[in-house]
Amino acid sequence: MEAFYREQFPRVFGAVALYCGDAAVAEEIAQEALLRAVASWRTVRKGNPAAWVHRVAINLATSHFRRRAAERRALSRAAHAGEHLDPPPGGDVMAALARLPQRPKAALVLRHYLGYSTRETADLMDCSERTAKRLLQQAIAGMRTALEIDDRAPMRER
Repeated sequence: MEAFYREQFPRVFGAVALYCGDAAVAEEIAQEALLRAVASWRTVRKGNPAAWVHRVAINLATSHFRRRAAERRALSRAAHAGEHLDPPPGGDVMAALARLPQRPKAALVLRHYLGYSTRETADLMDCSERTAKRLLQQAIAGMRTALEIDDRAPMRER
């Protein structure tokens, strides 16, 4: 169990940090996902424990985004401000990732950071392979736009 944690923590942390753009939040989520794996180890170990932990971590991060969005809406209503937060500044990769919608961003992190196949990405996201491919295309198009990369330049697929 300890070896599993040591092996998986850096990968889970890295994926969640890319997904949510906040290292402190990513660390908490990675720890929570691994803690849940320990609590359910009897069931988790029968399948693919690493994939299970990655899926739980992405789900926890998505829940975190939803809570933050609800908090912002509540604060906005309370203050009668009506102002929206600006997107993150800059043209770097992290800022470009932060601008992506959640599902395409999750697909991109699972496929290109964690190295899951398109089929595995679809399974982890509980969608069809066709949907996973569409989400990946959306994510890549969004990254190209945000990073001002020429659409005609080939994007390397591994």
